[in-house]
Amino acid sequence: MRTAIRLVLIALLVVLVADRFVGPARTNPVSDPAQRLEAVSAPPEAVQATLRRACYDCHSHDTRWPGYAKVPPVSWFVISHVNDGRQELNFSTWGAYALDRRSRKLTEICEMVEAGTMPLRPYVLMHDEARLAPGDVQAICAWTRSQPVMPAATAPAPHE
Repeated sequence: MRTAIRLVLIALLVVLVADRFVGPARTNPVSDPAQRLEAVSAPPEAVQATLRRACYDCHSHDTRWPGYAKVPPVSWFVISHVNDGRQELNFSTWGAYALDRRSRKLTEICEMVEAGTMPLRPYVLMHDEARLAPGDVQAICAWTRSQPVMPAATAPAPHE
């Protein structure tokens, strides 16, 4: 029994050490300031502050990496979520999005915060400051609805 426990502890130590050298990277890539949400869509200060505290850790290149994001296997989970979040919506590269994608994302932002599906519950449990009050949700949705919307694609006129 002692041998099995020692083997498990050695294996765990090897994983922890190996993760420091070959584990997934915790990155905050440099982004073009002209492409950032603030430069392109200029949300009101209150909305910017709410997005920063509730969304930017997963949806921008301004991620604050907490200590637990350095400990495997938790780090793998956190890094994966951040990478997925940035892939889905990245406020640091907002200006590079096509207008139809921006329009779609604005609609999705409001829908998700109204439904309470964003920010993710596990994130809010670990980061109480990310919890959105009803006023936060209303302000975010008012901002998303105030943005220019792409017209729906129209079908070509039939040939006569």
